Amino acid sequence: MAVIMLIKRMCAENVTRGAPRIKDELALLGHTVAISTVAKYLVRMRRTEPDQWWKTFLQNHMAATAACDF
Repeated sequence: MAVIMLIKRMCAENVTRGAPRIKDELALLGHTVAISTVAKYLVRMRRTEPDQWWKTFLQNHMAATAACDF
């Protein structure tokens, strides 16, 4: 039960982590689990605005970005 709570917490704190990375981090903590077990309990976060990352990237790199239209 504690491992399941750890998997859900790790996923909630960083939604970009996948099952292999969470499995490796659990191994560092002394928990031996399979990737399929981690994948089973991963919390699937619903992305409400998928374009937000792209918009943020463009805003952060606008000064160094060149655009042209052919």
